Amino acid sequence: MFKPEAYQLDEAFLREVNQALDAVARELGGVPTLKKQFASHLYFERKTVFDVAAAAYNAARKVYPYDVSTKVARYIAMEWPKDPEVVAHLLAMNEGFESGQYAVSKSQFFDFVCRCIEDIRAPRKTSAPL
Repeated sequence: MFKPEAYQLDEAFLREVNQALDAVARELGGVPTLKKQFASHLYFERKTVFDVAAAAYNAARKVYPYDVSTKVARYIAMEWPKDPEVVAHLLAMNEGFESGQYAVSKSQFFDFVCRCIEDIRAPRKTSAPL
């Protein structure tokens, strides 16, 4: 399981993570777009995974699946939930769903049901690697 207390930031790590994110973000519309995608994944991930750190890690791996060593995903999982852009998007999504402005698409609902069935059959891995 990923231990947040063991997570440390240093200059070399931040430089490496920022370079990796910049390389991918250019192709996908920039870091703000990645943050909105992360917030959306986190919103739905929290509906099925009750461990906050694991939900953030799962959402980060969906946004950034390119990293074999998971450094960037771990950084995203620890830092982006505190980011004002992510928080604002999460709050907007929550208000939109509560007011009925947003509706869950058929594919999102189908994905949710399939994941619930998978969780019942065999517990889904919901924790980050060490």
